[in-house]
Amino acid sequence: MVTVRREPPINDNDTAWLYPTEDAQTTIGLMPPAIFFMVMHMSVVMTLAIVGNLFLIVVILRGNQTARRKTSPVQ
Repeated sequence: MVTVRREPPINDNDTAWLYPTEDAQTTIGLMPPAIFFMVMHMSVVMTLAIVGNLFLIVVILRGNQTARRKTSPVQ
C-alpha cells in the first residue's frame, strides 16, 4: 500500500481527502462533501431560474391576451 505524507491540513474536514493515509482506499475515491453541496446549490439555482423564466413567459402571454381583448374598433 502506498502512503503519501505531507504537512497536515489546517482543517481535517475540508482537505482530508487530499492526504491519503493507511486507509487510502476509503479516502481517495470519494467526492469531497464541499463539491457535492456546490453542485446541489447550483442545480437548485438553475432550476429556480428556469421556473421563474417560464412563469414570466406565462405572465407576459396572459397580459398580451388581456390587452387584445380590451381593444375595440370604437376606440
